[in-house]
Amino acid sequence: MTIDASLYSTSQPSVVGGGGTPLSMSAVLLTNNPRVPIGSPVPFGSGPAVASYFGAASVEASLAAQYFSGFIGCTQLPNNVYFVQYPEAPVFAYLRGGSVAAMTLAQLQALSGSLDVVIDGTLKSAASVNLATATSFTAAAEMLGTTLGVLGVECATFTGSIAGTVLTVTSMTTGTLNVGDVIAGAGVTAGTYITSAGTVSGTWNLSVTQTVATEAMTANN
Repeated sequence: MTIDASLYSTSQPSVVGGGGTPLSMSAVLLTNNPRVPIGSPVPFGSGPAVASYFGAASVEASLAAQYFSGFIGCTQLPNNVYFVQYPEAPVFAYLRGGSVAAMTLAQLQALSGSLDVVIDGTLKSAASVNLATATSFTAAAEMLGTTLGVLGVECATFTGSIAGTVLTVTSMTTGTLNVGDVIAGAGVTAGTYITSAGTVSGTWNLSVTQTVATEAMTANN
């Protein structure tokens, strides 16, 4: 005697899934652009996002546009691209904070207070930070660096004197001077930096008023 199997069980025809999640196409591209923090890959999900970060005319934007377009006959477009900085020569350390793209100069100038930063295990402190005189975001960054006592590489040595806010260079020994360079010398106020070129050849306008007789000085960028 036969027994109808439907009395005890039922079946539902279907296809068994492959299991797991679909693969996402991602790539890692190397760049020399200093906007990418060293050791921290920066992800992007579209070509326009890359163009917004690096600039529409950048090499990175061109590469991303090609990458996100996929290839002829592809069935899946790329998901992400990661840019990683690959410096071919030693680079300076730098501090990267949050975006200030929406901040106005007036809002920046209203900032004041104390600041503590640990650099390579060394505490750098500024008891009084006041950005009221900053004429630009670049100038504000320079002010923070000099207030914290953070100097770049020595870029020039020279002989000069200071009267008020004007530096007069008598002779250059090595290198050249540029706006933003921090000036140091036996009688120079710490944190003094060049704000602009002077109206007379061989003169530069400084950030701090002082009087310094002719002496040997250095500049750090």
